[in-house]
Amino acid sequence: MTLINCKDCKEAFELNDKEESYFIKKGLHIPKRCKSCRDKRKRDREAYGDLRGIMHNGQNTRCKCRARSAASKNFDGYRM
Repeated sequence: MTLINCKDCKEAFELNDKEESYFIKKGLHIPKRCKSCRDKRKRDREAYGDLRGIMHNGQNTRCKCRARSAASKNFDGYRM
């Protein structure tokens, strides 16, 4: 049995050997959040949409277009 502190609420939660072997067997990461915080996060994603991956390194990963930033150019139009 493994005792883990939740990343969000900081409460300790237990992960039994069966659950731990399930995550490892499936190639998944061991949970960082307790069940109630995972459920809350899932509800929030469903209610507000999953916003992960919208902007990554200046690229909109959903539509593959390049996001331009005025701060990334100097006045001549060349990158600094």
